Formats: sequence, C-alpha cells, structure tokens
Amino acid sequence: TPNTTAHSTPPLLRKIEGVNAQPIVPSSQSLRDYVADQLTSEQFELYQMFASAGVEDFAWMSSDDAPRNLHEIKNFARRSGKNHGPGKCMWADEFALRTIS
Repeated sequence: TPNTTAHSTPPLLRKIEGVNAQPIVPSSQSLRDYVADQLTSEQFELYQMFASAGVEDFAWMSSDDAPRNLHEIKNFARRSGKNHGPGKCMWADEFALRTIS
C-alpha cells in the first residue's frame, strides 16, 4: 500500500513499499497540493513583483480576486483549471515545475 504520511520528498520520488518499490503516479491534485504546501512568503512577494512589472504570465496576480497573502495564494495554487477556468488557477509555472521535479 502507498505510504500516506506527510513527506518532504517530492511526490514523484515517493515509492510504494514492496519488493520492487515502484514509483507512485501522483494525481494532478496531489501535485497542486504539494506545490501549494511549498509556497513561501518570499515566493508570494516574487509573484507580486512580476505582476507589478507587467510580466504577462503573472497578470493573474493583478486581477480583482488575486491572492492577497500567503494563505490565499496557497488556496489559489490548489485550484484546478478544469474546475475554475483559465486565469483562475496557478499551475506549471517555473516554481511549480522546480518543486515537483
């Protein structure tokens, strides 16, 4: 059975206990949750700086309903584009890709 305890190891590196120790194939939601858990106030401030500088990929940080603090950006990062639509979620940016790799 998969190990379901909290980990600091990226989800792609976790193994199923057993003879062959096969990698777990994480769900997209588990990856979003992992990335959200790794967000820091420094990363949030970096996103704000990019948005203020007009970096197009960070325009979502300038919208009326943009995250305004670390707690809100963590919740925002957990959102699915399928459920919330484009521009209403955060995924596959450089931070997220580095975090899960």
